[in-house]
Amino acid sequence: MNENCYFFVDGSVPEDEQKMAALCEACHDKYHQELGWFWPGASKGYGPYDIICTFCKKVIHKADKKEGT
Repeated sequence: MNENCYFFVDGSVPEDEQKMAALCEACHDKYHQELGWFWPGASKGYGPYDIICTFCKKVIHKADKKEGT
């Protein structure tokens, strides 16, 4: 189950605490159109990482445990 998403860095936290976060297409299109860089995960994939929308908690990608080994 790979879906496209957007990645962004939350600039509201101190720089040394900032990290990459994910945003599903629905949340991006409805509420945060100015936020993030598009990633075509449906075609390119994500690797051995769970990707979950920061706002609605939708699972964008569930890592295959075999990929990380």
